[in-house]
Amino acid sequence: MPRSYSSCPPYHPGARQKAAPTTVRSAFLQTIALSLLVIVLLCIAALQPLYTQDSNYFGLKSQVEREPSSSGSDFGDVRWAQYSPWRAMEEYRAPPEGCVVTQVNLLERHGARYPTYDAEVEIKAALEKMQAVRAYADEKFGFIPDFVYDLGTEDLVPLGWMQYVEHGEMDYARYSHLFGGGDDESGISFVRAAGSSRVIESAMNWTAGVAHKSRGRSNPGLSLVIDELPGVNNSLHNNLCLHPDDSTPQGETYLAIFAPSIRARLAASSELNLTNADIPPLISLCPFHSVALQTVSPWCSIFTPADFASFEYYHDLKKYYRNGYGATVGRVQGIAYVAELIARLTHTPVRDTTQTNSTLDSGEGTFPLGRTFYADFSHDHEIAGVMSALGLFRDEEGVMDPREEGEEREWRVREMVPFGGRMVVERLGCLSSGEEMEYVRVLVNDRVMPLEFCEGFSGDGICRLDRFVESQGYTTRGGDGDWEKCFDV
Repeated sequence: MPRSYSSCPPYHPGARQKAAPTTVRSAFLQTIALSLLVIVLLCIAALQPLYTQDSNYFGLKSQVEREPSSSGSDFGDVRWAQYSPWRAMEEYRAPPEGCVVTQVNLLERHGARYPTYDAEVEIKAALEKMQAVRAYADEKFGFIPDFVYDLGTEDLVPLGWMQYVEHGEMDYARYSHLFGGGDDESGISFVRAAGSSRVIESAMNWTAGVAHKSRGRSNPGLSLVIDELPGVNNSLHNNLCLHPDDSTPQGETYLAIFAPSIRARLAASSELNLTNADIPPLISLCPFHSVALQTVSPWCSIFTPADFASFEYYHDLKKYYRNGYGATVGRVQGIAYVAELIARLTHTPVRDTTQTNSTLDSGEGTFPLGRTFYADFSHDHEIAGVMSALGLFRDEEGVMDPREEGEEREWRVREMVPFGGRMVVERLGCLSSGEEMEYVRVLVNDRVMPLEFCEGFSGDGICRLDRFVESQGYTTRGGDGDWEKCFDV
């Protein structure tokens, strides 16, 4: 069992999953089946001597060996903002010639899920208005009167479970030389998760994928769960900063621009009485219903590509002004993780005065140094803050305009933190003029990120480790006074 800090509840796969009505009963049964599969895979992986090089237990073929991926590519390049399923933004590129990956730091968002409690309330309120109309003139709307909302709440959908088994398989196939075992502690992966059940389950499924792909040779466990309760220092969950950074003004400004035309079109064949605030929840039914059923929902057909582009920009704005460069304390909420990242890369103690947990980070059992593979699992808000703290996805044009969509912008949450979104920081050992030097490369959803903020950054995406650390002055200086603003309320 993983170590649990504070009062984190025990892990029970699918324990909070609500029974679903008939129309999604098959999806619910898949969730139960996947829960059992993950448990069985973990148990079988422990029987390492029973496996041979050619074994393929359960007749499962690795996702790395089959195309297309079932964890997102079937939906294509959808513009569903943070509710988009994971897809690789680029084909993974091996490190430059003469370089080898010596350490991986993986930070992932949990897999595809049902709506949160708050989102469910908004969706049901808007849906009630849609279903109050007895008949629609447009046949695309014909399904609405009889539609049954039977989604769960907050838990992973079956697609979300499989995303992480597949990601574990993919990571082992890509970095198998970093996964050790036996008496070599440096090769034992260290895996942490924030305390939400969907995050814990994602982490457990990832470990099952590693065990499956390695045929039991590597059997990482969930090493540590860090509670998400208020007041608990947690680098994987922002719950200490009290500053009310609010993206509502920017979101409402843009909502008033794009929502009226959608309202008018939806009402053209009915007597609908929607408000601007009803539009984002209604559009979100498309991704939520689609990922639950693993096929495109009929809700997607009543919205246009322009509608989805506006929906995406609306959520990009909200994330930018809450967790990104547009927020007073957005970036500073990511520096705790960056401080831990620097410690791992340089094999030095963590230096941070924000929301790292000093008790955990000073313990060899809860924050070991010298490992070759670290995997952390968290939420989209937190990961967006980490990316901002690092200096990724910064637009040269300045802040995002809530009055007009910037089509050439870097900040797109579907490319940053979709369901199953992942950031990988690779430490590389490279031969340069006969001397081995350490470098860093950052990939977000397999896209090699340009590290222009790092002096000496090369076109192949690598930067010297010492210069990368120097480039993270915002973190090493404690946020330049921004952390103190968290308590200026």
